[in-house]
Amino acid sequence: MKLLKSQWVTGTAMIQHIREASLRSKVKKINPWELYEPMIKNTKVYPEYPTLTLQLDSMDFVPLEKFHSYAHRKARQFKFKVIDSYAIPPTKTALKLEKPDKRKPEKEIVLSTYHRFLRLSEVPCVRLSLYLYLMQAHAPVGITITIRKQEQMDEDIRYIPDEILEAKKAELLSLDDPKTRKLLGWE
Repeated sequence: MKLLKSQWVTGTAMIQHIREASLRSKVKKINPWELYEPMIKNTKVYPEYPTLTLQLDSMDFVPLEKFHSYAHRKARQFKFKVIDSYAIPPTKTALKLEKPDKRKPEKEIVLSTYHRFLRLSEVPCVRLSLYLYLMQAHAPVGITITIRKQEQMDEDIRYIPDEILEAKKAELLSLDDPKTRKLLGWE
C-alpha cells in the first residue's frame, strides 16, 4: 500500500497523500437484523372476517373473569382489533326440587349464568383458527365459548330496558291517535 508519492511542481517538492480503499469501505453494509435471518416479506393476502363476537358463558364468576382477560390479551397478541369487551347481567334459572309423593316443592335453587363478550374485527381467517384452538385448549372447565358474526341481537342485549321510559314512549304514541287528540280538545 502506497501512502506517499512525491511530485515536483514548478521547482518545489510537494507530498501528496494517496489513500487506497480499505476493506471496510469495500464491504456491503448489512442491517444487523438481517445478519442471521433474512427479512422475509409476506406478500400473501388472506381474507378477513367481518366483525365477530366471541361469547364466553359460565356459572362460575371468577374463572370466567380471568379467562375473559386472557382471551382479550391473546386477541391483541394475535393482532386482532378488539372493538369492545363487555359484560351483561347474569341470566338466572330457577330449579325446583320435588319429591314424587309430595305436591309442593321441597327446595328452590337459583342458578346464575354469567356472560362476557369480546367484539373483534380485522380477523384474518388463518389466524382465527389458531386463536380458537388456543382458547379451547386453555378454557377452564365449565366455560362455553361461542363465536359468531356480529348481529343486531348482540347490540340489543347490552341495554336493559327502562320501564318508565317505555311507558312514556307508549303515552306519546297514544297522543298521536286522532280520537285521543279530539278528546283532549287539540283538534
